[in-house]
Amino acid sequence: MTTSLVRGKYCLAVITQSFRSVPISRRTNSKNFSQTIHSEDDISNVINRSLENYTDITLEPYQIVNFSLGKSFTNSGVDIRQKVKDSRGIRLDHFASNEDEKNIYTYQIKFASVFKEGFNALYNTTDGKLSKSAKLDFATQAFRTGFLENQDFHERCLEKMFYTDEESELFRTVLLANHLFGRLAANFGQNHYVSHDHRSHDTYNKCPCDDCGEKISYNNSGIGSEFLWYGYPDILVNSIGGSTVIARPEEIDRDEQIAEGDTYLNADFDKRQILESEENIALLRYERNVSKFVSQAVTFSFYQKFYQVKINKHKRNVVPVTLIPTLAFTGTHFDIYLYDHEHDILLRNKGPPIPLWRNEYPEAELDMSSVLKIWMVLNHLTLGTSLEEHIVQELQGSCDFLHALSSDHKTMIGQTIGMRNRFYPRRYKEMDALPLQSQEKILNFPKQKDSI
Repeated sequence: MTTSLVRGKYCLAVITQSFRSVPISRRTNSKNFSQTIHSEDDISNVINRSLENYTDITLEPYQIVNFSLGKSFTNSGVDIRQKVKDSRGIRLDHFASNEDEKNIYTYQIKFASVFKEGFNALYNTTDGKLSKSAKLDFATQAFRTGFLENQDFHERCLEKMFYTDEESELFRTVLLANHLFGRLAANFGQNHYVSHDHRSHDTYNKCPCDDCGEKISYNNSGIGSEFLWYGYPDILVNSIGGSTVIARPEEIDRDEQIAEGDTYLNADFDKRQILESEENIALLRYERNVSKFVSQAVTFSFYQKFYQVKINKHKRNVVPVTLIPTLAFTGTHFDIYLYDHEHDILLRNKGPPIPLWRNEYPEAELDMSSVLKIWMVLNHLTLGTSLEEHIVQELQGSCDFLHALSSDHKTMIGQTIGMRNRFYPRRYKEMDALPLQSQEKILNFPKQKDSI
């Protein structure tokens, strides 16, 4: 899911002149699609309504309780559990009985408090005001012209994942990369790449929507370190200031799919959509996929730590962003993971995965609250994500990962982490965390097969 980054220098004063603001209507290369480009006033109204009707989510901290270093993301062996406290505010590691759960509380952090600069920037753009930085203005203007100006067209292209015969992961990944993620990231030129591995092989040289005719860019650069974890992100999105990793879940075991096949094949169209949506939710919380997502989130956060040091080496008064997000995505739902490499804090959205769509049938309609969240995640280095100081003080070290690494090991990670095409598994014994004791209980994790 990683690719080589575009590290060009940008002139923001020139950038703002390139945006279109004239309302026009045009035809695409499809005979069935009419593409309307909305006016600036229309776009401002859309943003205003989206902010007024915005539904926030809650982020909760998690603890890494088991892992194996020096392996790929898919083999990282990461297990997590919720970080909780009792009524006195004391952190708890395990619970003696079911009665204990009555007095157990989770830490809760509002997404809007982490991305407050993003919300402020959106309010400013609807009022015609400038933000405190040119990069913020660029990010909001890119949102307007890159996605909102043609939102109806992008929705029609994205909804093809619901009613076409093509059901491959790559089909959905390419549609999402080209008509959602790439449109929300503030950058010039090619701002996203799809992983080029055994699942792709340039199957789609052009976008499979068959309407935009845009070429799809693939790359096979990996990210990580043999002293941490490594692998190939499914999508890498480049925005000004840095990048965001997007991971898709691995499919469940083929034998399980065959066993459940009759139920799906015998279902009518509406029932199939429900089954597919349920499957997407289950895949995001499938134990092996959660392991992949967490190891990827931690690794990318470490990468951003050293990348920011490098690009800001000759700049003054630059405050590094330590809370780095990673998206885990299917065609219908997503999860947001955030890892703070400085304070060892791991967060994920509370409850089930976040729905991408308000309506899927008969005509798909994106959930604008979800779109706002994705835009902020993709532009996190520009927006400057951060936790409030009292939350940092309360949750510092709650992930329980950094303390397991010696200072020498951390140094080796810093010296070897990066983007490259090949990784070489370590030939000596990897460091493993101690497994959970059998008597310990994981709070609120459903007793379903392989789900977390």
